[in-house]
Amino acid sequence: MWFTSTGQFLFGVAVAFTFDYYSFVIVRFLLAMVSSGYLVVVFVYVTEYVGIKYRTWASMHIHAFFAVGIMVVALVGYLADTCSVNLGGNEYLNLFLIGAVEIPAYVIACIGMDRLGRRNTLIPFLISSAVTCALLMLIPQDFRILNIIANMVGKFTIGVAFGLIYLYTAELYPTVVRSLAVGSGSMMCRVGSVVAPFCVYLSSVWIFMPQMIVGIVAFVSGLLTLMLPETLGKPLTNTWAEAIELGASSSGSTKKPPPAQSGRASEKIEMLSPETNGIDQ
Repeated sequence: MWFTSTGQFLFGVAVAFTFDYYSFVIVRFLLAMVSSGYLVVVFVYVTEYVGIKYRTWASMHIHAFFAVGIMVVALVGYLADTCSVNLGGNEYLNLFLIGAVEIPAYVIACIGMDRLGRRNTLIPFLISSAVTCALLMLIPQDFRILNIIANMVGKFTIGVAFGLIYLYTAELYPTVVRSLAVGSGSMMCRVGSVVAPFCVYLSSVWIFMPQMIVGIVAFVSGLLTLMLPETLGKPLTNTWAEAIELGASSSGSTKKPPPAQSGRASEKIEMLSPETNGIDQ
């Protein structure tokens, strides 16, 4: 964590002093590399450090800073006139809205995760994002305001899913591979970010091809989430055996998950579990 945070500071300052395209690309690549590593390490560390009662809101605070950062970039871009997005209309306002819509999305994600459970919140919002993509295909291109609203609704639904999926992943995997699991998921997000701009070119094949691809992926992801166990109110697993037991105990269960435990019993279980495993070994 110290290494990646120091790298963010050094490369973040260095990128301001690059004077040609190639040096800018190299420094930005290094900055993105350490920044992604920092996010994964900090998220896993916070998840393991915070108890069950406050884990949901603590994890969302990490994402909320990124949303605030997007809004700040939009304001700075407005002042410096260097920023643009592709929603039509005022590009600075659109970018600001992209960041602003994530704040209520994370609040809804926290409430849903604590009341309904991780899985029962993730599934409907993934499917809702797919439905939004389908609706975008039905809205005429001339209805610019309606298109922007629909895009914001889609950003909201996928923002809820994105916000909770980091915590859900950290709770699904045991301590021995938790950082690797969250890091692998984050890596696939970056792959999606690289591929997404090229999906725009598919509109030359069919104007709604990008929306259809994104909608299908979101819909299939929502259906596959049905196979995952619920982790609400359960202590973090430390070994593969505990993770397998978690999946086995939740398989085939369609009941509403129990509310998160309010006492310190579950937190003590998390704290004592590694010591118990060491004694057993």
